[in-house]
Amino acid sequence: MKSKILTLRIGLASLVTTAVLAVYGEFETIIAFWLLLLCFYPALYFASHGRYFSIKVIVWVGFITQAVTIILFYLSPDSYAFQRHRPFNFTGIESLDVSFRLGMFLVVMVLIGRILEKFIRDPIATRLNMNYGAISLGYNNRKSNHSAGKVNRNNNFYYIIILIILLIPINALMFDYGIAITGVAPPDLPYKISGISTYLVKFIMPFVLAVLYMRTGRDSLFLVIALGIYSSIIGVSTASRSAAFIVIMAPLVFSVLDRRWLIFLLSFSFFSVAVGLATFSRELVYLSDEYGVYADTSLNIFDTAFEVFKDKSASAFLLIFLSIIGRMASFQEVFLASQMNPDVVGGGLVIFIKSIHWSFIDIDHSTIHLEYLGYTIPLDFYNALGSVYSYVLAASNASPIYILLYSVYLSVLAIICEHYVKVLFFKYELNTFFVKPLMFIFAIAISIGPGNPLNYLMLFIVLSLALLPRIKFIKRLVTIAIDPSQGFGIRARGK
Repeated sequence: MKSKILTLRIGLASLVTTAVLAVYGEFETIIAFWLLLLCFYPALYFASHGRYFSIKVIVWVGFITQAVTIILFYLSPDSYAFQRHRPFNFTGIESLDVSFRLGMFLVVMVLIGRILEKFIRDPIATRLNMNYGAISLGYNNRKSNHSAGKVNRNNNFYYIIILIILLIPINALMFDYGIAITGVAPPDLPYKISGISTYLVKFIMPFVLAVLYMRTGRDSLFLVIALGIYSSIIGVSTASRSAAFIVIMAPLVFSVLDRRWLIFLLSFSFFSVAVGLATFSRELVYLSDEYGVYADTSLNIFDTAFEVFKDKSASAFLLIFLSIIGRMASFQEVFLASQMNPDVVGGGLVIFIKSIHWSFIDIDHSTIHLEYLGYTIPLDFYNALGSVYSYVLAASNASPIYILLYSVYLSVLAIICEHYVKVLFFKYELNTFFVKPLMFIFAIAISIGPGNPLNYLMLFIVLSLALLPRIKFIKRLVTIAIDPSQGFGIRARGK
């Protein structure tokens, strides 16, 4: 039944896309699109019957990013700036090499996952003797908040407002001093203050705000506006699209799950504005020369945002969603990777090791960019082999065996993390509804940022907590995270 519904939905969407492209005479684009669909469909089909949600995410991220960006790539040939370095004639058949190799990588990864799931028992379904899907992936609508305990929604509402009020001046001050700006080295402050404040403001506090929002009624327009405004501010102050997205992610995602479409439209509007401000503000903030990249913070965050709004049209903000998809893994990125000579940067093994962990091996900055882009870029920037999909294509230019190696590595990594996240949730009696969001974040991270040390930090924390004896202090921390009033002795109303 699942496969029939999947085939019907993909087929219907593909026919509509084909009809629109045919009206404009884009027949080479249609050929490229259908070649992509045919190459990816086996992976999509087998993944739909699999148990591991993280593997499904990796497959669907690859398909969606390529399906969207291959059309944009063919529709805008004039914007392709690498005709001399990597010539492309924009014929449909030219895309087959990329689509076929990516399709092979994903279907092998899925099949490995399907084989392993037969030998690995689901820790939650096994212990509770219940169906996995009903436990971990079920979602009741707005009538339930899926609390792991009693939750005071009103208190969490006020905590969010108070945190935002406190964080705005902190973000403004950090921006003035050039702290936490993506791609720019911060000032060397004592006691590692610059590093601590960067992680606190860009990752920890946005995550705390997202968790607190999930513990509210999720029906407040005022709260979405407050989070949207802060996501715009943090986007400008850090020039980080990920920080802006984390803040607005919770209302954006849960508005769909709760089927609150007004909140979804409002959240999506703030998403476009916040991520757009983070992207476009870089034109004002970044200065570069042959020695590196620097920050120009002569304008404060509010004046910077005003200048961006003055220079950019509304359509530029609306189209930012497509640029985010392209940033994750665009067809242009994977095509350039498919044309790389891996011997120039040390061979396929070097590329494979680099994608496992950045610190394992160092590829000369200029060498990889000259091979990938045809020119070098400032030292603090890195614009080559961003996603695991491009790593697969670059390494497999040396030998097809790397397609198998990447399939094994990625499926095993995703399965280990998902398995022990479930073990952890069962051990600490947490609501298993949050397994799915956590695995979504991890699957995205290893798809578009392979080798990032933060991925392994998350895996290390999960494995440590899952394998070590239960720690009461951790359970207490989780309780505080869900409802801070429980942890600080505040008597909640209505209890």
